[in-house]
Amino acid sequence: MSEQVTATTESAERQHRRRYWQVMAAMVVLTVIAFALVITGALPAVFIAAILLVFAAIQVVLQVYLFMHLNVGRRAYGMFFGMGLGVAVLISMALFVLLRF
Repeated sequence: MSEQVTATTESAERQHRRRYWQVMAAMVVLTVIAFALVITGALPAVFIAAILLVFAAIQVVLQVYLFMHLNVGRRAYGMFFGMGLGVAVLISMALFVLLRF
């Protein structure tokens, strides 16, 4: 019985490690693409900025979900983080509008 539990635990740990490496590789690829877009200047600056913001948002979600372990905690942890992130975005947008005009 314990051998079966040990094998299952080892398999789950291998899968978890593989997921870490996949997420890290995805973030490296997004970073390389972002640098290539900026260095080459192949697109207008507005499009590059929009793409960079999307890439940054994807990377934040990946970081929070996997490396900060919000995928294994209680649902309340994710909601708490999401509310804080929402407030931060609203404050940033308000400051942007106030300082722009």
